[in-house]
Amino acid sequence: MTTLADVVELVRSRGTAWLALVAIGAVAVAKAFYSPAAQAALPNVLEPHELAAGNAVAGSAWGTMTVVGASLGGVLSSAAGPYVCFWVAAVGLALAAGLATRIRRPLQAPRDTDQPAQRTWPAVREALGYIGHRPRVLALVTVKSAVGLGNGVLTVFPLLAGVYGVGPLGAGLLFAVRGAGALVGPILMRRVLTNRSWLLPGLALSMSLYGLSYLGASVVRWFPLVLLLVFVAHFAGGSNWVMSNFALQGEVPDRLRGRVFATDMMLATLAISVSQLAVALVVDVVDERVVLAGCGLVTLVYAVGWRIATRRLSLTDPSTEPVPDPAG
Repeated sequence: MTTLADVVELVRSRGTAWLALVAIGAVAVAKAFYSPAAQAALPNVLEPHELAAGNAVAGSAWGTMTVVGASLGGVLSSAAGPYVCFWVAAVGLALAAGLATRIRRPLQAPRDTDQPAQRTWPAVREALGYIGHRPRVLALVTVKSAVGLGNGVLTVFPLLAGVYGVGPLGAGLLFAVRGAGALVGPILMRRVLTNRSWLLPGLALSMSLYGLSYLGASVVRWFPLVLLLVFVAHFAGGSNWVMSNFALQGEVPDRLRGRVFATDMMLATLAISVSQLAVALVVDVVDERVVLAGCGLVTLVYAVGWRIATRRLSLTDPSTEPVPDPAG
């Protein structure tokens, strides 16, 4: 019988490296299913007064993973090799799955059992139609794209460390302060989540702060200040993520929430992919600081345009549009 250890042992040469790509792709596909479902289910497993705190904790968990997980991974990889790290990751995922099975509250609101199940493509069209006819929801599912389009900066972190002469340690610090910002931002933004009238301005401000921080990082010449600006940028990025999730949870009915969150993640992931691909195409011929400035400027321009487009919207006004009937 083939075990995971046997599979791990296979990825040992250039000829078997493709197995690692397949494995990473499988993890990404699994996350594409899990993340929207987890965000959509959060209002059903928490009391209404707990939702702001729950989103703050969920948002900061990613930052914790980046800071703690990446740091321990680097140490463990140096001490015991990468294959031990793979096993630790597999055990961690298994433990997480075990904890998820202990959730006793229903992850969805009760459904009408007499209503026939929808087919996949009609369900997707229904969700897209719902988003397209509701300006507030459309604004919220496009907000993460601003930070996503600036995410190409991560591609040049190792090169930037070389520019400042700080080597691998400096690159590690850049990624660490990025995670620290994403950890602290959602926690400190909890107060904003309790006041829905602050959410749209807060989203515009967080996008703008991300862009301005990387514009600043492109012109300063002192590495500690670069680290501070990267922290501020991802403090804003983490805040943006948790505020948009919280706002969507309050806007979208349970029956459509998972599909809307899936669309939200699709757009954010697409923006990240476009940004990193664009940076990869020019990084060999363009100075690293120019790349930082370009990514920051793209996010800033997006933020200004988004705020102009959403200036008349309010998340405190009740929605007057009914939820579409899936039966037609």
